[in-house]
Amino acid sequence: MVPMSFSHEVKRELASLAVQSKKHILSELFGILVFSGTILNNVFTASFENKDIINRIKILLNSYGFKSNKEYFIKKYKSPSNFNYNITVNNFNFLDTKYYQYILNDETLYADFLRGVFLACGSILNPENEYHLEFNTYSKQCCKFLIKTFEICPTLNYTPSAVQRRNRYIIYLKNNEKITDFLTFIGSQQCVMKYIQIKMLKEVRNNINRSTNFETANLSKITISSTEHVKAIKKIQKITGLGSLPECLKETAILRIKNPYVSLKELAELHENPVSKSGVNHRLKKIIEISSNL
Repeated sequence: MVPMSFSHEVKRELASLAVQSKKHILSELFGILVFSGTILNNVFTASFENKDIINRIKILLNSYGFKSNKEYFIKKYKSPSNFNYNITVNNFNFLDTKYYQYILNDETLYADFLRGVFLACGSILNPENEYHLEFNTYSKQCCKFLIKTFEICPTLNYTPSAVQRRNRYIIYLKNNEKITDFLTFIGSQQCVMKYIQIKMLKEVRNNINRSTNFETANLSKITISSTEHVKAIKKIQKITGLGSLPECLKETAILRIKNPYVSLKELAELHENPVSKSGVNHRLKKIIEISSNL
């Protein structure tokens, strides 16, 4: 079985929410129907692959008082890759674009309207991969409706980005906090918790990776430096012997030979008498200079 996408999970949760009064039902229906299909001669038609959305539309229409097989029809058919559902709603004049003005004047309807729009044309990527939520709208007017709702909504109050791709108008968010605010606002509480958990795990992993990369880089630097130190010390040892070195350099040379992979700070702490990290570095540079002159 193909695992359910995060976007599908959100829509399933939204489709299961309890319905409210008729004005809230109408606002959600407006968001779904106006943003998902076509209206011709007061007849609405649309096609969906997601059965949860179809079930939500049925619940909303039935709760509002529409009669199945009389005022609306749903037909299931097999496509090459999946089942699709066609829906037809007759006498669609109960919702026209003027209704949007009614929504704008009642902020208690914003969440219902935006929930409907997300069910109709929204999608969200798994936050494991990328922070991205978008609405794929078919008209410039719908695009403007949606942006204006985001801007005037007291809870959201921001302007999403928008771009035109051929004959479609895409509105999107890439800020994870704005995305979680939006999902919370439209009622997807469970998926918001999952989204935040994934985000937190992702940040922890990124921090661990950064720390590991930093430590790996440091280890690489230590290895390169140590190789140079040991090479110089062994050359002196072979040609003149370590006894030819001043006592302080001799002590550092012996400690470096015995501890080739420790940092300069750790090497400094191994000396019998206290030596600073810069002091050890100075001694090793002196040893390399002596070796190069042999």
